[in-house]
Amino acid sequence: MKKLFWLMIGLIIGSGIYASSPAVASSSYKLVNIKYDNQKTPKHNGPLYYAKNPKHSAAVWNLNHSKIRHHLKNYPNTTWLRNAVAIFEHNGKKSVYYHVSQVVAGNKPVKAIGYVWHGYLKQGHNPNFQSIRTVDILNFYNNHEYQRYVKLSPSQVLTRKVMALFPNSTVSLDLAKAGLGLNSATYNISNIVLPYDKVSKLNNFLNMYSDHLSINQRYVKIKQLLNTNGYGATTRQQKLIIGIYLSNNYLPISDGLKGQTIIIGKEK
Repeated sequence: MKKLFWLMIGLIIGSGIYASSPAVASSSYKLVNIKYDNQKTPKHNGPLYYAKNPKHSAAVWNLNHSKIRHHLKNYPNTTWLRNAVAIFEHNGKKSVYYHVSQVVAGNKPVKAIGYVWHGYLKQGHNPNFQSIRTVDILNFYNNHEYQRYVKLSPSQVLTRKVMALFPNSTVSLDLAKAGLGLNSATYNISNIVLPYDKVSKLNNFLNMYSDHLSINQRYVKIKQLLNTNGYGATTRQQKLIIGIYLSNNYLPISDGLKGQTIIIGKEK
């Protein structure tokens, strides 16, 4: 489904821009240059941005910059995927715009797409995690973002319950990526003592046998499996590094990768 989504976005951008070229040439704004982004990088799903000032009525323009399609203030919790960098000329002055599309969860339709002046946007994931639910792990730029998500997102109740079992430990975005089986180019765990503990029975449970269970049922089973695999209450008091990627709802296995994980390491 992800490949189909990006293919559709590419078709929308490409066909829309070239089809509108005559209109652009006759409008007050002229598209003079455009450079498309590679949608995916090894570490991220693509260049992500959010509104620098979510209360500002910043315009999202159509493909020839002749009509406002949206305003950023109406999407205060949205993260935007940059698809292209364009230069428009107006009254002899050139300005840089980003062609962006709304990042949506699951298979929901993309409702907002268009050109935004680059100065209205700031790179990174939208930090308003209090109002944002499950986020693709490849959409986080750094550990600080991910830890803030775990702390604040309404989708992270189970994660917070599990981390409360490790009161002196730290959540690691990179170790979570390693635990999910992502390409090693997406993470850096050089600060972790190898080998880290994959806690195989726990991860088998998470990915194969937990889809029908409630948050509390999954939590009880996770605690039980931790206890029986060497992570009782005393051991959990240690200062550990936890690679964890969970959600209140079951995250299915996708493209041969684990959908969720808990792995445990120690800092060098």
